[in-house]
Amino acid sequence: ALDGNSPRFERFSIAFTFKFADRRLRDRDNLVARLKPLMDVLGTDPKEQTPWKIGIVPDDSDAYLVDFIIRRTVYGAQREETLIEIWEAQNDS
Repeated sequence: ALDGNSPRFERFSIAFTFKFADRRLRDRDNLVARLKPLMDVLGTDPKEQTPWKIGIVPDDSDAYLVDFIIRRTVYGAQREETLIEIWEAQNDS
């Protein structure tokens, strides 16, 4: 749930960076499957009162999502994690 200090984006762009501790190669297209639940958690549905949705974007549909970027895969990180960057979209390009 949002608190008073949480950002809210009406139209947004999002980027993902995958980080892994080991150096086994991974296919980016396989990593994309991890993103669906992450995208779902960001949005809100006014008909749904779910505590696990953080509500910083109205929805992850194309009506709000301008850009979807997978930046890179980083190997040799301290721990496995997915870095998510979200910013307000300035236009549709």
